[in-house]
Amino acid sequence: MNRVADGFTVIELMAVVLITAVLLTLAVPAFLDLLARRRLEGAANELSTDLHYARSEAVSRQLDVALTTLANGTGYEIAAASTPAPTEIKRVALPAELTVTGGVSLTYTGLRGIPLETSGGDESITVSSSRTAAQLQVDNNFMGRVRLCSPDGSFKGYAPC
Repeated sequence: MNRVADGFTVIELMAVVLITAVLLTLAVPAFLDLLARRRLEGAANELSTDLHYARSEAVSRQLDVALTTLANGTGYEIAAASTPAPTEIKRVALPAELTVTGGVSLTYTGLRGIPLETSGGDESITVSSSRTAAQLQVDNNFMGRVRLCSPDGSFKGYAPC
């Protein structure tokens, strides 16, 4: 009497392992790019929120408050103009793979919370990642309105700059 064995053969198991390996090699790079884009988006949103925060601090303290990016692009700080030296309100260090445009300073007046005039009128800070080609730009217009946009239009969900 012949019995039929329940289970899988080695050939069937090898086929499943091979199919799984092929699917993973296709899915992992796309997933890593998605993670890098989300980290970039989160940092740009935090920068946008901190610009609003700097503006509100300027009005509440009745002092000029500046958000300044660090020269090497690894972060930024918010400081109130006070004597004898500026008072640091907040400092943000970005993750190693993220950078911002270095050396940009956006100052809000203590009287109305509008940005101090600069030569170009609008100021922008670009947030980049070493793990993806996408970039996001945080624009601040002459009235203090902050918006996020994609410099080259490659970041879906954001208007091109």
